[in-house]
Amino acid sequence: MYDYDRGKRSRSGTSRTQFVNSIEPISGVLPGGAKPAAISSDEPLMEAVSKGDERAFEIIMNRYKNPITNYIHRIIRERERARDLAQETFLKVFRFAPRYRPGASFSTWLYRIATNVSIEELRRKKRRSTRFIEFGRAESQELAMSNAPETGPGPGKRLLREEIGAKVRTALHSLPQKYRFPVVLRDIQGLSYQEVAQVTRLPLNTVKTRLNRGRLLLKEKLRPFMEEIA
Repeated sequence: MYDYDRGKRSRSGTSRTQFVNSIEPISGVLPGGAKPAAISSDEPLMEAVSKGDERAFEIIMNRYKNPITNYIHRIIRERERARDLAQETFLKVFRFAPRYRPGASFSTWLYRIATNVSIEELRRKKRRSTRFIEFGRAESQELAMSNAPETGPGPGKRLLREEIGAKVRTALHSLPQKYRFPVVLRDIQGLSYQEVAQVTRLPLNTVKTRLNRGRLLLKEKLRPFMEEIA
């Protein structure tokens, strides 16, 4: 099987004022989500994958594994389980490669598979009548993933950013699923509105409505904390 080691993640900060005024910069305190830019070689690679080319599949997987792992993590909040589900996603890519149609956005197709895998995982959790893992454990796993030397902000700003990030993750995960998926796809993964609509198979106006509602809910959930540190 292929090496599925975690990759490095870029990190960026956000000021209190910026965060209080807008929920859209949440990617600044939840790093590692943005999708790769559209790559013209995706289509020929997928054509090769559809013919069983394992080397082409490995290239595709290495290109997209970090964004997909982070996306699933933002939805289900369990880091190790997200890694397993990301691997499951790519196995489905390999299996269903002949169904991919050149000309369509590969990343959108890939996120759709990852979304379906995430939805099924949430359904399994619901059937087991269990809650998502305890907050402290989730955060310790998150921090363990990010042990690269820090550059830029000093210790004080870094701690503040980590604190804000922890609150955002908790608030984000408390959103109803119909709002969580669009917010994560648009504001963390960096998909366009149209791409979010394609991934979720919702009308564009519905996507925009749910994004606005989701952002407002996040602001309300985070307001007490942001007023406390302002």
